Amino acid sequence: MRMSVYSSIVVRSLLVFNGLMLTLVGFILGLFMERPAGFFFGIGCWLVAGTLFGLVRYADRLHDRRP
Repeated sequence: MRMSVYSSIVVRSLLVFNGLMLTLVGFILGLFMERPAGFFFGIGCWLVAGTLFGLVRYADRLHDRRP
């Protein structure tokens, strides 16, 4: 699957910004939600954010032009 340069930039930036937002939401949930539940939801948000950051490398491979 080949992507244009602009669509690759859009996909990578969406992955990074969504990951940053989930990191922030996880931090806020860990601080202000009830103690056991807030930590679990915060850790869940951080795991999803880590997955999104890991997918950035995969999005770079989609732009590769070699057959």
